This record gives sequence, C-alpha cells and structure tokens, in this order.
Amino acid sequence: MKKYFPFLKWFPVKAEHLKADLMAGITVALLLVPQSMAYAELAGLPARFGLYAAIFPVAMMALFGNLHQISGGPTAMTSIITASVLFQLTVEFPAELREARYIELAILLSIAVGVCRLAMGIFKLSSLVNLISHPVVAGFTNAAAIVIALSQLPKLLGVSGIKIPQEFMGLLKSLSLFFSKLHEIHPLSAILGIASLL
Repeated sequence: MKKYFPFLKWFPVKAEHLKADLMAGITVALLLVPQSMAYAELAGLPARFGLYAAIFPVAMMALFGNLHQISGGPTAMTSIITASVLFQLTVEFPAELREARYIELAILLSIAVGVCRLAMGIFKLSSLVNLISHPVVAGFTNAAAIVIALSQLPKLLGVSGIKIPQEFMGLLKSLSLFFSKLHEIHPLSAILGIASLL
C-alpha cells in the first residue's frame, strides 16, 4: 500500500518533524503564491488561475510523490507555450467573448496535457524526451527567456497601457509601441525595478 500511497509513511506523525514541515510549508507558500500569479498573467490568464494551477499539483505531489525535493505547479515555459498557442485560437472571436473563450481553451489544454502526461507515466515513455536534441532544447529555453524578459519590460519601467502578447508579431508591435512611450517611464518604478535586478 505504501508503494502506491506514499503519504501513509507519514504516520505516526513525529513531533520533531512538525516544526520543519511547518517552515517548509510557509517557505513554499511565500514563493509559490506570487510566482504562480505572475505565471498566470504571463499565460494571458487572470492571476487567480495561477493559484488554482499551483495548489492542486503541489498537493498531489505531496501525497503521491516519492521524491522529497521536487518542483510542481505552473512554470514560465508552460505559461509562454499556453499563451502562444491560445492567442492564435482566440484572435477571431469578438472582444467581449475572447477572454471567456481563452479561459475555456486554457482549461481544456491543461486537461489534455494532464491526460497525456498520465498516459506517458503509466506506459513509462519518459525516455522519449531523450529524442529531442540539446540544441533544440537550448534554443527553445533561450527564446522563451528573451520573450519573458521583453514582456515584463513595461512593468519593470512603470509604463502603463501596454499588453505584450507572447505571439511573435504581436510582441514586435507591442515593443514598438513601448519604445514610442519611453517618455512615460515612471521614475520610482524604474529605479526600484533596476535596483532589484542589480
């Protein structure tokens, strides 16, 4: 039973572990809450969806995972891929329906990916990842990092009214708009943002 339900190993609960578990829980929550909300916005979703996506996977991994140190929940990569896929699918919808349709498609996409990952786990297909070459993975990672950094540039410098999509042509148009509004940089936001980076 403990092989399939690892959380059974927790019992009986030892008093000396409670303090460490409490500190670990607080640390994870302090990191996960703002991070997951930011990832939701990066995916083009309302911030609350980041919390939904963070709580369930972490709880499931705590209950059924065998590894003690493992990362779960939304990531920058999944957020950027979600936005780039869904932006193309919702662009033809009227503006008043676009957000609701976008959320529906994001939920369907996450369910489909979850089913695929579950099937890969059941049939032990993780070795398929080795077929992707290192240059492809490195190129994707570097491109995603550049897009993420550029999409956060207006917020870093306090320039409002610019929504940067993760779709490439939309990104270029939004950046040209951003550079035309450089005179609107909020000095305090820019100083605080750059000092935080340094």
